[in-house]
Amino acid sequence: MKGRNSSSADFLLEIGTEEIPSSYLPLATDQMRKDFERFLDENSLLSGKIFTLHTPRRLTLVVKRLAPVQKKRTVQILGPPAKLCFDDKGFPTPTLIGFAQSHRIKPDEVKTTKTEKGEYVYLEKSGRAKPTSALLKEYLPFFIQSVNFPKSMRWLKNDFRFARPIRWILALYGERVIRFSVAGVKSANFTRGHRGLHPERILIKSPKDYVRRLNYACVIVDPAERLARIRQCLCEKAQEVDGQCVMDEELLNEVNNLVEYPLCARGRFSNAYLKLPMQVILTAMKAHQRYFGLLSNKGKMLPYFIAVVSGDEKWVDDILDGNRRVLQARLADALFYWNTDRRIPLDERIESLKDVVWLEGMGTLYHKTERLVKLVALTASLLDFDRISVLKRAAWLSKTDLVTSMIKDGKEFTTLEGRIGMEYALQSGEPKDVAIAIYEHYLPRYPGDIFPETLQGTILAIADKLDTVVGGFIAGHIPTGSQDAHGLRRHTTAIVSTLIEKNISLNLISLVDESLKAFDRQGLLKTRNVRDQILSFLRTRTENWLQEEDFRYDMVDAVLSARYDNPADAKMRITALNELRSSVDFFKLVLAQKRVANILKGQSEPGPLTESLLSEKAERQLFDAAKKLEPQYRECIREGNYREGLRKLLSLRALIDRLFDEVLIMAKDEALRMNRLALVTYIKSLFNEIGDLSKIVIE
Repeated sequence: MKGRNSSSADFLLEIGTEEIPSSYLPLATDQMRKDFERFLDENSLLSGKIFTLHTPRRLTLVVKRLAPVQKKRTVQILGPPAKLCFDDKGFPTPTLIGFAQSHRIKPDEVKTTKTEKGEYVYLEKSGRAKPTSALLKEYLPFFIQSVNFPKSMRWLKNDFRFARPIRWILALYGERVIRFSVAGVKSANFTRGHRGLHPERILIKSPKDYVRRLNYACVIVDPAERLARIRQCLCEKAQEVDGQCVMDEELLNEVNNLVEYPLCARGRFSNAYLKLPMQVILTAMKAHQRYFGLLSNKGKMLPYFIAVVSGDEKWVDDILDGNRRVLQARLADALFYWNTDRRIPLDERIESLKDVVWLEGMGTLYHKTERLVKLVALTASLLDFDRISVLKRAAWLSKTDLVTSMIKDGKEFTTLEGRIGMEYALQSGEPKDVAIAIYEHYLPRYPGDIFPETLQGTILAIADKLDTVVGGFIAGHIPTGSQDAHGLRRHTTAIVSTLIEKNISLNLISLVDESLKAFDRQGLLKTRNVRDQILSFLRTRTENWLQEEDFRYDMVDAVLSARYDNPADAKMRITALNELRSSVDFFKLVLAQKRVANILKGQSEPGPLTESLLSEKAERQLFDAAKKLEPQYRECIREGNYREGLRKLLSLRALIDRLFDEVLIMAKDEALRMNRLALVTYIKSLFNEIGDLSKIVIE
């Protein structure tokens, strides 16, 4: 709860530990901030800004201008059920009188409220405002113990767990220490500086001194400031050799969470390793050594690396010398793989795929390759892509790099699958378009990753991921709430996001059916009831993607209830609906569609409409108007111009209202009734080309 108070003070909590894994730090501090915000809100405590800081050895929470006492608040005290408190004439019963007397109020001062268990009486009292220091003392031990980590350890005899052993706790409210104990460590007013450069205790008199005093002790506790310093020193070291540092954001964030006082040091490796592809060299640097590579102004790899270290400059040369030897050894391995692998062209590795199991019980990589060749051909035909020979060749070679030494035995280089395939394809004399598709078919690999740029790469990527999803379902690896060992959610989301982001209109049902046939032809379709499960899964991932884009759940339900097999088309339809949602005509149209849905609910199929039975003027006018605009409307649908299509349908709104106002749909005469239901069904079918408007919630 944010606000100002004239006698407020800053609050500071620092949990000092042994070195915590770098990936744990952002997760832990984010949870700490959210949990503390909830604590302040639940306890009616006013404050200013709340933020967190961290280094490998400390998790820090800072609250600006925290109020000294709780804000005055009203406490609701629930009493007996209302039916026991009043007699038939509404007079208080002994139950109510006793409840009122116990709280020193009159019976007529109680109120009633509805709960899940029924109606109860209650009273309101002004709660006693507790001092903030007392609330903190009570809450902080629980707060520290509740911080979650991917893995935690126990170092005491009891069951207390934390990411790493806690060594000190700094807890200050203004200049006052909040006294408590966690894991045998008592809170105090001191912290510690850099382990090697300033290991002594540092007295912190108030939260305002905290960052400055730690800077003096060779600790930059603000991760944003640390990251800015790392970027600057990387650029400076690169410029010394007229180079540019490769700013790998993932690596930057990792090293930022590994150091407290960053220093940069440049090392050199042998020019002989520049024969390797750039990504191989960068991967060797990153995977174990966490080094940054350097490029020339022309984008060529330079024989240098930059290490980010935390410590005294006098040890940098020794550190670099040891790490250089390790890097040289890894680059030597990579060069051996590179020279060995290139002796065998990729197309000569196809037979080796027969010896590699793709998925237990689901054939080999050779089987997968055969399916991909068929699936990309169908996908290309659906998209009118005429370079089928390029696609088939890329599909045929797409998995061959998995049996090369670089990927199969290269440990850290296994992350280069696809990219190495591209490099080896080029070395084997394959066309550039084929090589690029081999690389791109793994994209996107994770949320936020880049998408394939070429259409052939996109088609192969979709086919490969869809084959994996279908095969996973056939094998019984259906994702559950906590289990998805083969990443089927990730693959399906990648398919959906690729189609939407690249605006590719593609019917996924056709691809699923073809994929199932391919597994069946290979004798691998062990169960016949997975089609509906796969399609339902595709719909769910499309639904999740659209909702994450901030489209309302009811709008998403409306468009997917009409059609869900084409994610890009669904995005266009929901966008059109969203643009017109605030108009009055649209509001009334939704109401009309809800009436249509209610009328048709439970009714049997009405059969074809008979024009001669349209006896009422209102139904004849609606039918004529709909028939007149239908060709233009369907042209809009074919072109994907859903906004214009909706505008044409909106012109029917007044006639639809008139139909319901003047015509009895559920006539006693069966022929009239069924014909009018057929008219209503026809009108509904036009709207259902875009979405089931009856699903939209009217607020």
